Amino acid sequence: MTKTYNEHEVFSALCVWEHILENLDDYERYFDEFDTITMRYAAVVAGAFIEKVHETLQAQHYECNEPFDWEVVPALCRMFEWEFIIRNAAYGEEWNPDPALYAGRLLAEHPELYWYDDPKERWMNEARTAAHRLYCYRDLVDEHIDKAERAYAAGETATEFVKWFGEKYGLSPRTF
Repeated sequence: MTKTYNEHEVFSALCVWEHILENLDDYERYFDEFDTITMRYAAVVAGAFIEKVHETLQAQHYECNEPFDWEVVPALCRMFEWEFIIRNAAYGEEWNPDPALYAGRLLAEHPELYWYDDPKERWMNEARTAAHRLYCYRDLVDEHIDKAERAYAAGETATEFVKWFGEKYGLSPRTF
C-alpha cells in the first residue's frame, strides 16, 4: 500500500533529510548499516511524525517562535530513537509514537521554540482594540472585565461585545 503525504509532511521530511546531511557524523553508522534509500524513507517517516507533533502543539494554542526548519526539526531529531525509526522504515512498518509525548518533551526541553497563544487573551486584546476604534475607550474591557469574560465564555465575538456594551450604555461613537 502506498502512503501519501501532504505538503507540510513533505516539507518536514525535507528538513529532516537536510538535518541528517548536515550532521552526517551523527548518522554515519546508520548509513553504513542500512542504505541511503532506507535513510531517506526514515527521514520521510520522521518528517510526517514531526508534523503531527507540530499540529499537536498548535491544537493546544502553541505557536512556533523560532525557525521551524533550523530549530524545531533538529531539536526533535535529537530526541528520536533513530535505530527504531530506521528498522521500521527498512521493513515498511509504521512508526507511531504518541505525538503529545514528544510535544510535551519539546516544550519542557526547549521552551524558547514555542509561545502560548492564549485564545482568551487574544479575544480581550481584540475587544480593547474594538473599544478604542469604536468609542476611543480602550479601558472599557478592563473596567468591565466581568462582562467581557462572560461574553468571551458565551462565544460572542469581541466586536459584538463592544458594540452591545456601547449601545446598552449609550456610549458616543468615535466621529473621526
